[in-house]
Amino acid sequence: MTTHPAPLDTTALVRSGAELAEGAHAHWCRGRDLLLGDSSTSQFIRYAFVGGVTSALYALVFVLLDAVGDVGANAAGMILSTVVANEMHRRLTFHAAGRKAWLPAQTESGGLAAVALVATTLALAAANSVVPGAPWSFEVGLVLVVTGLIGIVKFFALRGLVFGSAR
Repeated sequence: MTTHPAPLDTTALVRSGAELAEGAHAHWCRGRDLLLGDSSTSQFIRYAFVGGVTSALYALVFVLLDAVGDVGANAAGMILSTVVANEMHRRLTFHAAGRKAWLPAQTESGGLAAVALVATTLALAAANSVVPGAPWSFEVGLVLVVTGLIGIVKFFALRGLVFGSAR
């Protein structure tokens, strides 16, 4: 007597596959909405991304222009990375290209960048007077902390004052 295997229940497999695809699609949509949406969380993720990209641009310009000296390389890197960051924030971070023209965005955002530069310079000057001869690692750490705090304040200033909330 020959036994035959039980028939395969393809209905359950198709249903499981459809449920898996539906779940994957829902996760993809939530991720897409998180990255592309206009919530403050979405904007902050893009803000941090722009910060990383333009910091890398600054470092590249600084290294490439080393021959002109630290001051010139720093100025060129700061100016170029700030202009690129401002435009990326206008178009990508805050979706404000239709609401905010290029020149006012550059002027207002550039003013915020200048305030940040002054704040880090003052923090370093204060640290040097309180802790003379501090190691470079202390100074770099201080600049990172001050820059991080300023970055958070700058995000809310850009979101609320420069680019307005996304509509």
